[in-house]
Amino acid sequence: MRKTFIFIMMTLIITMSGCKKDKSKSLNYNDSDPLSIVLRETRQVNATSEYDITYTTSNDKVVSILNAGNIYGKNVGQAKITLSNSYESKTVDVNVDLFREPSLDFGCTPKAIKSQFGTPYNAGYNAEGYLVYVYSGNEGYSYACGEMDFFFESGRYIEADVYIRKNLDNLLNNYLNESFTLTDTIKVYNPNISDSTDALIYRYHEDMNIICGRYPSGNEWQETFLFYTSLDEKGTNRLIRKPLRNP
Repeated sequence: MRKTFIFIMMTLIITMSGCKKDKSKSLNYNDSDPLSIVLRETRQVNATSEYDITYTTSNDKVVSILNAGNIYGKNVGQAKITLSNSYESKTVDVNVDLFREPSLDFGCTPKAIKSQFGTPYNAGYNAEGYLVYVYSGNEGYSYACGEMDFFFESGRYIEADVYIRKNLDNLLNNYLNESFTLTDTIKVYNPNISDSTDALIYRYHEDMNIICGRYPSGNEWQETFLFYTSLDEKGTNRLIRKPLRNP
């Protein structure tokens, strides 16, 4: 009886060991390619494997590897990150941008803006009757951009206001020169400086009906104020606003 019991147990052990599933050697990358982040943003790369994944960067001055698949945008520029589980590898381009641009899809609905940027930090109607979505927070919208506001008229998106942190002029110049062309200078109202101030007007390379205006905000943060809007069928801007950032 004892010998029979031992034989049965050994048979079960052999059978169970034969059914053991080998680990998959696959490396699954489930993120975008190229991958875009903004300056001083930390983001976890979405990748899975049954083996440990290691991460390396082609340029640690632009993108650094933290831990557990987190990458950090140290400087504006491009780099590559390589993921490996010792059996498979994947190389991904990473773009580190100065800030996340506002939508240039003028005329879209508030719902469309929410789908792209998430729930706003604050939303409501201002004194002029425009619905305003404010993207901000205790730490700011991002390192370079402390706040981004979207304005809606009759349920349609008409303008975005962006506040760029001070001392980033060189990076801001590079950003504007890459995608826009300086075409004009106009006077806009800015109560923080005087009755009016000069604003530089840029046209978007891919659509010359989209403009970006730039001038010093003059507020206590000493930021640079940008506004994005589109031109109507007559070639005039639909709305040029004064800075509306709350203290």
